[in-house]
Amino acid sequence: MKRIISWCEFPERVNLTKLKSILDKLNLKIDVYIASKDLKEFNRFKEKFNRIKQIKAIGCWPVLSKEQGYWYSGFTDEKYLNNLLEFKDLKLKIDIEPPIEPKKFSYFNVILWFVKYCIFSESKNKDLLSDVLNRLNKENLIISTFPLPKFILNNLIDIKDLRNSNLNLMYYSSLIPKVLRPFYRFYFKFIFNSYKKLAKKVFVAVGLIGTGVFGNEPVYKNLNEFKKDLEFVKELKVNSIVIFELSGILKRKDYEEWFNVILDCV
Repeated sequence: MKRIISWCEFPERVNLTKLKSILDKLNLKIDVYIASKDLKEFNRFKEKFNRIKQIKAIGCWPVLSKEQGYWYSGFTDEKYLNNLLEFKDLKLKIDIEPPIEPKKFSYFNVILWFVKYCIFSESKNKDLLSDVLNRLNKENLIISTFPLPKFILNNLIDIKDLRNSNLNLMYYSSLIPKVLRPFYRFYFKFIFNSYKKLAKKVFVAVGLIGTGVFGNEPVYKNLNEFKKDLEFVKELKVNSIVIFELSGILKRKDYEEWFNVILDCV
């Protein structure tokens, strides 16, 4: 049976009554990772989500304020990297991405953003990031990032840190222009296989069902796009399926059908 994991970037937007009802109805068990800025905020949300018995595990997804960069990488300030250690006893998902800059999503801005941080800028705290990651419980840690070639990703995180790790690669096809998606599938499969030789486990996150932190990212237009991505993930023969994002599913008018499709993958 596949493990179903859902990233929850906006826990305050989750209709817990609706979520409990659909999970009970389908007898669907999931794990949820909740975005939180500190331990106090995480514990507050965890108490609420814990009331749903079908949620088998609750992990923390540490995030920074947008002014601090939101995600983590070798570009993150020393103070904020060290603050990750307060979460060391929890199940964790840490996003490795360049510091957030664009206020809204656009292909032009995102390309410039990647070029700036992954090619032309030098990260100053990559060694400290390695030290912090090594001090966390690696068994309970998922490192999540883009499916970038290793020589590019190495500017955000030391590739050696991914050895024997739990690695999540983002297969967010909704962000890719439709005409390019067949090529993206081919590219992603190649990248997936290259990291599979390095990491202990490789997870694949599909999306976007709802918008993320930018607020205007392209999302799935219909259920068939979601199904197609889940079928692609099945071909990769992973033991876990990751969904982005929990509040986004529940906001869909036909949210029960989306959960039924997830159930079919178990």
